[in-house]
Amino acid sequence: MKKILLLFISLTAMAMGASAQDVVVDNYGTKYNCYITGEDEDNVFFRYEKDGVKVDTAIARQNVFNYRYNITYNPETPGIDKKNALSVGLLAGGSSAVGVEYERYLGKRCGVQIGAGFCGASVGFNVHFFPTIRSSYASIQAWYTGFVPDNKNYFWGHENLVVGPSVTYRNVTGWFYGTFGLGYVVESGDAVPSWAKDFPVDIKLSLGAYFPLGKSKQNTTNTNNNIERR
Repeated sequence: MKKILLLFISLTAMAMGASAQDVVVDNYGTKYNCYITGEDEDNVFFRYEKDGVKVDTAIARQNVFNYRYNITYNPETPGIDKKNALSVGLLAGGSSAVGVEYERYLGKRCGVQIGAGFCGASVGFNVHFFPTIRSSYASIQAWYTGFVPDNKNYFWGHENLVVGPSVTYRNVTGWFYGTFGLGYVVESGDAVPSWAKDFPVDIKLSLGAYFPLGKSKQNTTNTNNNIERR
């Protein structure tokens, strides 16, 4: 269990890190792919990697040509400002064999999601790491898995009702997504084998493609130099 929790934390950090990178360009044309750690009236402070070593430094504003936070959150990226997304994947929609999930982006990094597929269904509340539906996100999910024939009867029963957190990586400029989550088994249904009822934790995994939907409206929020990190 400890190893699973460490894996969940690591994947969350990776998803957050993969979602954005800052950029600083000085007056000589040198470009620094970095993490901006702060700024004041006179300087821009940032951390970058040089020869495999992380270096903390600063450049005086008078020597900065341009800088920008969250370079992957680019208003020119297709679908960056859309409010809907449809995902199709293996083990999507409540750990279904094959399923679909629909998300509606509500704004302020929040979204709601529903999913369904062959032998499963799910609902969730998502918090994106950056203000776009293309961003990776953390989520609280409830999923209903395993609609399979009951051993005692000839109707379809369910395996588990599970509630728990998950993290989803979304490729900002592409289509790939991947989800990993852990959940507490609230209820074990009559289709669950007796030996499996001793496990209180269920794992959520999903891989597939996602597609932003709806009309685009050009968003220039992040094109300003003085954007704040939120």
